[in-house]
Amino acid sequence: MEKEFLCRISDLQDELRHRDHHISELDKEILNLHENISALTKELEFKGKEVLRIRSESNQQIRMHEQDLSKKHEKELDVLTADYIREKQSMLADFNKTQELLKEINSALQIS
Repeated sequence: MEKEFLCRISDLQDELRHRDHHISELDKEILNLHENISALTKELEFKGKEVLRIRSESNQQIRMHEQDLSKKHEKELDVLTADYIREKQSMLADFNKTQELLKEINSALQIS
């Protein structure tokens, strides 16, 4: 009977050692998982900041490009407006010359 108790005690001690080892392994795994979570959280924060930085830079480049296009369009419009004014003035000058010539012809015809 005492031998059975001793065997039972030995078995229980073996099981206790096995469970202690298993608990120790689980504790290590939990620690490892916490470290991984921490590393992934830091990486996620870094990536999030990187995305925000890239988005901000992209928006700034888009705004600069839009401003450049707007300035270019404004310059082209100024050139077209200046060309239009010059052509209009030239046509008006031609019209005035023609009108003066017609007046001279009319006067000459009335004199003769």
